[in-house]
Amino acid sequence: MTSLPEIWVLGATGRSGSDIASILVKNKDVTTVIVGRNQERLDTLATTLPGSRAEVAAGPDAIIQLIKDKKPAVVVNMLGDYANAGVAIARAAVSSGTHYTDLAADLASVPLLLGLHDEAIAGGATVVPGSGYGVVGTQGAVARLCEGSSRKARHIHVDGLPAMATKAEGTVGDALAHSIIDGMAGGGKQVIDGKLVSAPMGTYVELTTPDGDKVTCGAVPAGDLIAAQRCSGVPDVSVTANSSYGPAGLIARLAIPVVSTIMLLGPVKRYAQRYLASVQAPAAPMPRKHTWGHAVVTFDDGTEQEAWLQAGDASDFTSAVCSEVALRLARGTKARPGAYTPCEIFGSEIAEAAGAKIILV
Repeated sequence: MTSLPEIWVLGATGRSGSDIASILVKNKDVTTVIVGRNQERLDTLATTLPGSRAEVAAGPDAIIQLIKDKKPAVVVNMLGDYANAGVAIARAAVSSGTHYTDLAADLASVPLLLGLHDEAIAGGATVVPGSGYGVVGTQGAVARLCEGSSRKARHIHVDGLPAMATKAEGTVGDALAHSIIDGMAGGGKQVIDGKLVSAPMGTYVELTTPDGDKVTCGAVPAGDLIAAQRCSGVPDVSVTANSSYGPAGLIARLAIPVVSTIMLLGPVKRYAQRYLASVQAPAAPMPRKHTWGHAVVTFDDGTEQEAWLQAGDASDFTSAVCSEVALRLARGTKARPGAYTPCEIFGSEIAEAAGAKIILV
């Protein structure tokens, strides 16, 4: 009897990890394996996931050895620290012929993970960083605008407007904390003539969503810069984002450029990541009815077109995207060896498969 392909969820006892595992376990053509440090917490989670099994690993080194020994079909990494431990885990995965995906959405980690392209090809595996709202939220809108167009895109601007509810006594968590701090370190960025260059950080714009909500967005460095460029081939990309975890108010905005420079100091950065991960987010409903991703594409003939990607809770959308990517990799659906962003390999349809609606304006 042929065994089912295994999808390993690293950090399965966290919020995103457990949500993703609960989606995966409903698919009977794969085996969901929950991986974590604490046997008791894994056992408790396993009781809610019929058909799953657990693997205990004390840290990244133990996880890497497990992957090399057992060679699962797909690894879903929810542990954070994607620029360091994440790259090491991805490298171990592809050397074992195992596909890899995660939620990396910052400019420190996304280029490093995409830099594993040749290693992934050599291992016959696929690396897909950014399988969540942080990349797909805007990349889905960009991809839809560029797919099948006879015009060549010249410039793209994207805006991320996530909305999510927070649960009582929940913490920010390692994965999100690493992405936020890694994103702030080193200041703003944009893509000019195909190259990542510095840009002012803390520049704010106000957008009106299709629902009529007015939302303030600030220029921040994020992995969707690279994602938008890769799925469109456009030479110039700029980005803003709105986050319920982001700073607001004049003083905070003025401080952002200074804080981003300080974050380059290793000890300060590591302390900030640990502190933010432990911060308890107060229980609160979604601040808006929908999560949005917004893209404006300027074509070489001077015309512009915009698109809005509409989703529900950003956390739920993230879990849906990551699960869909993992399942497609396990099933071999459009998968090909190498390292790619989600819409680069699966097109804008991956966002719709995760429940989003893309509105062309």
